[in-house]
Amino acid sequence: KKIHNKLLTNLKNPLINNIYKDFKNFVEFNLNNSSFSVAVSGGVDSLALTYFSKCYSILNNIKIRYYHVDHKLRNESSTEAKKIKTFLKKFDINCKILTWMGKKPSSNIQSIAREKRYELIAKECLQKKIDIILTGHQKNDLYENFFIRMTRGSGLKGLVSMDQISKNNNVQFLRPLLGIEKNKLQ
Repeated sequence: KKIHNKLLTNLKNPLINNIYKDFKNFVEFNLNNSSFSVAVSGGVDSLALTYFSKCYSILNNIKIRYYHVDHKLRNESSTEAKKIKTFLKKFDINCKILTWMGKKPSSNIQSIAREKRYELIAKECLQKKIDIILTGHQKNDLYENFFIRMTRGSGLKGLVSMDQISKNNNVQFLRPLLGIEKNKLQ
């Protein structure tokens, strides 16, 4: 109760409350009060998403599952994953760590890691009968993705970088923070 009250107290800040209202409206419009999961990378944007999701779960009495993927691409990745889990536990958030096992790529690492991350989280969610995953992508990611595609010589159709809603492997990926700049989430 103390942790929940402290989290909700932060919503009294007008800036945080405005972002939360946008988040809430997006979630309610797209979810019809069904449960969802949250992909947690540990970055500012995904931690903001985790915070807003936790507030939403408290206020609406729904269970939300949180997942972090340890890609095992760097020696310190498992330590970082445990730190994220421990940090979130302080806020009564149980984050499950999913581990990417097997051979790692030597090229196109970011793209393959993203596909594997979505695959691992989707598989876990489908086992729990959850078909909606929220990701912390925000406006700066949209710009970055656009320029990456442009430098790779993508055509006009390929320059469309990210939608607020996409579907992959019978799971919907929602990006409720896509219209918000990273500095506001910080």
